[in-house]
Amino acid sequence: LLGLMLCASISEVVSIGAIVPFLTVIVSPEILFEHAKARPFIEFLEIKNPADLLLLFTIIFAGAVLLSGFLRLSLLWTQTRIGHLIGADFSLKIYRQTLYQPFDFHGTRSSSEVISGITVKAHSVVGGTLIPVLTIISSFLILSTIIIALILVEPLVTLFLLGFFGSLYLMIGFYSRKKLTRFGQISNAETSVVIQSVQDSLGGMREVIIDGTQETFCKLYRESDLKLRLAFANIQIIAGFPRFIIEALGLAFIAFFAYNMAVYGNGLAAILPVLGAFALGAQRLLPLIQNLYNAWSTMRG
Repeated sequence: LLGLMLCASISEVVSIGAIVPFLTVIVSPEILFEHAKARPFIEFLEIKNPADLLLLFTIIFAGAVLLSGFLRLSLLWTQTRIGHLIGADFSLKIYRQTLYQPFDFHGTRSSSEVISGITVKAHSVVGGTLIPVLTIISSFLILSTIIIALILVEPLVTLFLLGFFGSLYLMIGFYSRKKLTRFGQISNAETSVVIQSVQDSLGGMREVIIDGTQETFCKLYRESDLKLRLAFANIQIIAGFPRFIIEALGLAFIAFFAYNMAVYGNGLAAILPVLGAFALGAQRLLPLIQNLYNAWSTMRG
């Protein structure tokens, strides 16, 4: 899995790096023909006209992007399956340990608490801890390589962009951490209550029908289930909402950066490759930062 993470990281750098020569060839191919480092490569391939050079870099860029997409998909498939397979081991271990407890243990523990631990809460460990941990590791590796690639293209703008968006996420995380903990405690407590109400009603169905207490159990179930689902909803909202703010700010920043370069720089032909690299980098960078925040907030919840 770590090897796959590293391969995905390298492929991201290659795809971002390939867009600069690709856009340069589209805008002004003569620049590459005159470039000292590119000339030996062009002469080795015996490329004589710009059309052949454009085709070559189109194939290289498309290949790099497709390879990057394939590796990211493979990474998602692998880390998700590994996380859930570890979760299956956890669940079995909890179940086995419960069965081998002495009789006194079963007399003092609520069966709803045990059932929620084996089923619901073991599943929460997978979705709330294992998968986020793997997501944080893979996102951090890929994020680091993309940042290095963008620093090589435009160091000052990259560091400003990273510092600005990074500080925004840190501020949001600082103010939301207590709320996430509170909602997590609510979901933990109400899960056992929901299972308890179902067990009590279905286990004593004859008494429920004779006494006509269906609505009492429905009310109890509704109150706990509603608190549980609203807690889950609030955790998901806190985990997901920064993305829309950051994406909007990121696009606005790229627009002003393009304007500044076009007015005070060397013209559109000179800035287009750099702008393309930043657009692609931001398109990859922002979701990764969001993944890191999302994974952290999910774990916290």
